[in-house]
Amino acid sequence: MHASGASLLAKQLQSLGIPMPGQSIPAHMHDPEGFFEWDEVVDLQERLLIDLDRWWPSRTGFLPLPTNWLRHPATQNARDHLKDLLRNQVSFGQKLWLINDPRSSVLLPLWRDICEQLDISLQLILTVRNPEDVLSSVMESNERLTGMTYWRAQQLWWRFNSSVLASLPSKSEPELLVVHYESWFDNPIDQARFLVSELGLPKPDLKRLKSVQEAVQRQHAHASSLRA
Repeated sequence: MHASGASLLAKQLQSLGIPMPGQSIPAHMHDPEGFFEWDEVVDLQERLLIDLDRWWPSRTGFLPLPTNWLRHPATQNARDHLKDLLRNQVSFGQKLWLINDPRSSVLLPLWRDICEQLDISLQLILTVRNPEDVLSSVMESNERLTGMTYWRAQQLWWRFNSSVLASLPSKSEPELLVVHYESWFDNPIDQARFLVSELGLPKPDLKRLKSVQEAVQRQHAHASSLRA
């Protein structure tokens, strides 16, 4: 779900040696540390959700995707462009790389199709955060801009997280990794070592671990309280 710490997770994975392809979306006032999201992927997925009438901040954003959405012309267009992006990335010979975008949570069936066609192994990492803090952050950044309501924000939190769980296939795929946002503030080094172990990454040196520790900004641990 948006505002659940995916940007921090992506930044930490980069610090641990996993590259993120493409141009990253620049920081702004609501996320001064940066998004660590591939701009072309975000643009394609945002456009697709809009075309399916499921743009996440809209009044219909929390609803399930339309029946047969995978066959929708807009989905086919997004599929073709995403395949081109991933095919180019595969051609570089990089064995492990990172794509971060909360919108992927509800579009995972599309990603599975593409990865299967391109013979790419997919490892899912879900970052979760205290729902109250998520809702506070979503309301702060979207209430005036999009008319977000607390009820819709709740529904979004449920749909984005449950969509990931509902997409899990058989045991043939590596188990879903779950990262708790708050754990970065409790013990970032232990969190980093957990990811290194689970993902089979090289043991991080002191420089990488220092980058992990410095990325954790204590003022971001909790969002401001919601208004009554």
